Amino acid sequence: MKSFDFFSVVSVYLPGRRVTKIVSPSPCYSAVGIIVSILAVVYLHSHTQSYLHSHFTNSMSKVHVFPGKSQIGASLAEHVAKISEQAIKERGRVLVAISGGSLPKILASGLVQDDGSPTSIAQRIEWDKWHIFFADERVVPLDDKDSNFKACNEVMFSKVSSSETFLSQIHTIEMGTPTKVAAAYQIELQEALKSSENAFDLILLGMGPDGHTASLFPGHELLKESTLLVASIDNSPKLPPKRITLTYPVINGK
Repeated sequence: MKSFDFFSVVSVYLPGRRVTKIVSPSPCYSAVGIIVSILAVVYLHSHTQSYLHSHFTNSMSKVHVFPGKSQIGASLAEHVAKISEQAIKERGRVLVAISGGSLPKILASGLVQDDGSPTSIAQRIEWDKWHIFFADERVVPLDDKDSNFKACNEVMFSKVSSSETFLSQIHTIEMGTPTKVAAAYQIELQEALKSSENAFDLILLGMGPDGHTASLFPGHELLKESTLLVASIDNSPKLPPKRITLTYPVINGK
């Protein structure tokens, strides 16, 4: 079985603008296949096969495949830089959602050099124009090993810019019960969306081996949530159990 690393670029067109979602799943195993844009045929394990099938039916979707994670970083970073430039040109700011897991390290490999300094791609990005939310977050202190903020900050945020403006525009959680944390985070997100035509410019997601993205797990009741922008979960199938997550309507730009 051959292992492939890939990311999928999905463009969702809303009235007058485009929202781009980039999904970088965990390695998936294929008996055969090279994916070239959306025209290729690949046999993947069941979770990812259904995911890709839904994307192949969207003519604005592309799947980019690489021999390993090291090759993904630079290409992904370049794509992110271009989206950032376009959003700033059109609206003067960039509204971004990012998840944790393996994604921060993959993206950071294209934005941060081995000595910890920003790459040439990272230097092109106007970080002070970025407003960052987390696609999901574990309800733990920000310095906890399970914190998505900690994961992103250690490998990327703290490396690409030391600007106080940039750091102040990274929206982190305040500790409390998952329900209260989600409610407070939703209020922050609603305010940010008002200045961004009610949609993210860029959503960076991971996808676990079980097919989950953000903290939306296969078969979980949160998949049916249609009214909240940010939902809480206290029985996550994956530890830690207490989390908040963007809901599908937000991720889908609806």
